[in-house]
Amino acid sequence: MDSLDPQVAPGVVFDPVPGGLSVEDMEEAIRSVFARFRIRAATLSVYNPERDQYDKTLRAGLRIIEVLAEAVREMG
Repeated sequence: MDSLDPQVAPGVVFDPVPGGLSVEDMEEAIRSVFARFRIRAATLSVYNPERDQYDKTLRAGLRIIEVLAEAVREMG
């Protein structure tokens, strides 16, 4: 989560740094990794709801979980 740009995910533990990934960049990275490697585990961490603004980080995290689930299903 802390690799995402603070515009899309401000609710992380440490001060977010501008210039991070967009959610679309993260989706593309996840799909690329799943296409090339057999993934056995993944984790999504570093969410601080007290620092989140308008649930941006929550929504980004939920979307990433959806993309991970889709990638697992496609692996069969």
